[in-house]
Amino acid sequence: MHAFRLTRLVLDEDGHTDFVDDQLPFDGQMHSPPAEPAGLAHLGVAESVSVMRADRDWGGEAFHPAPRRQLLTVIAGAWHVTTSRGTERTFRIGQSLLVEDLSGPGHSSRALEDGSMALVTILPDRR
Repeated sequence: MHAFRLTRLVLDEDGHTDFVDDQLPFDGQMHSPPAEPAGLAHLGVAESVSVMRADRDWGGEAFHPAPRRQLLTVIAGAWHVTTSRGTERTFRIGQSLLVEDLSGPGHSSRALEDGSMALVTILPDRR
């Protein structure tokens, strides 16, 4: 069965932020009858959905925990994220990052191109 692939940004057992590769299974249910079944990968109920836009080098090197649990899906440009462990990843169009490091030293992020955009879905905290 296919799954939705995403990266989670979490607080690890040592209190540092790090990346975890994850996948959510699609359910294969009827979501738009009479169309054929189409899968949904459930993340929960969204509190809000926005589009964030930034130009090259927005963000910078300052580390911070996330202000809330949020799913970012890149829709234009690219974003670079560094964890407090020093691990770095670049997220490009179509890639998703579930940000869950709500405490601890956090992460840094910056836009790599002018006009970089991400769909930002705010999810309830799981504290």
